[in-house]
Amino acid sequence: MDPAARSASSWAPVPLGPVLDGTHDNPAPQLLARVDGLALLYPGRVHTLSGEPEACKGWIALAATAQAIDAGERVVYIDFEDTPASVVGRLLALGMKPEILAMRFDYVRPEEPLAQRS
Repeated sequence: MDPAARSASSWAPVPLGPVLDGTHDNPAPQLLARVDGLALLYPGRVHTLSGEPEACKGWIALAATAQAIDAGERVVYIDFEDTPASVVGRLLALGMKPEILAMRFDYVRPEEPLAQRS
């Protein structure tokens, strides 16, 4: 295999120099802020909440959603388990205003696999 093609793969080793010497810019978490102002989730990264059923995983995701909407962000909520009425009802219980949700919240409830359209 051509060395240039090999280095273009995401399986190639990542240079660790900036991480090891402390010059790497590591963004701080900004989402799901605690009462002391420290946040728990990173924008643009994938996060997984796992736990027993009824352990408030959905409420945690919706609290982060509400904070993002309050900060002026638009949120797309992809839901494989619940209903629009339940999700919106919980956001309203968290203090979200219906008119703000109408502008900044998109609810998606897919029932088939994501496929490439031609």
